[in-house]
Amino acid sequence: TNLAGTIPSPTENSFANVVSVENMFYNCLNLGGSIPTDLFKNATKIVSANKAFAGCAKLQGNIPEELFANALELQSANGVFEDCSKLNGAIPANLFVNNKQLSEVTNLFKDCISLQKITMGENVKFSNGQYVSLEGEDKALFYNCPNLKEVTIGSISDIVENTFINVGAALKGEIKINE
Repeated sequence: TNLAGTIPSPTENSFANVVSVENMFYNCLNLGGSIPTDLFKNATKIVSANKAFAGCAKLQGNIPEELFANALELQSANGVFEDCSKLNGAIPANLFVNNKQLSEVTNLFKDCISLQKITMGENVKFSNGQYVSLEGEDKALFYNCPNLKEVTIGSISDIVENTFINVGAALKGEIKINE
């Protein structure tokens, strides 16, 4: 699409009755800057955020911890940041902490080639859990993140083999689990 510039902060009632932000900024190649902290603050009814920012090649900075905090009905977040090749900020530990209905999260950061560090919170489960069920490399959360060098995860029960595929060489065997 031809959308360019940065994402503006929402107005008071923005997204109040929206149930899907799927493909909202999909493939906005010239959309740059960072995501406003309060972008979806009124979006309490969102069920799907699939590929919401996918393909935003110039999007960068940190992902706001509060991005989906009020989307209590969120069920699917497949590929939300897929192909955001300049996304280089921190991934917050509590990105999906309030989203108890979330059951589909595949390819979340696929091809985020500038991503260097992630910190995931206590509630994240990478297999047979609340957030993700992964099978095969086409569904890996962090597929082709060659610069990913630091991963810190809260306490988790297990990590599926295909969660991290084609990641930074320094990461191999260096996933820190805080227990």
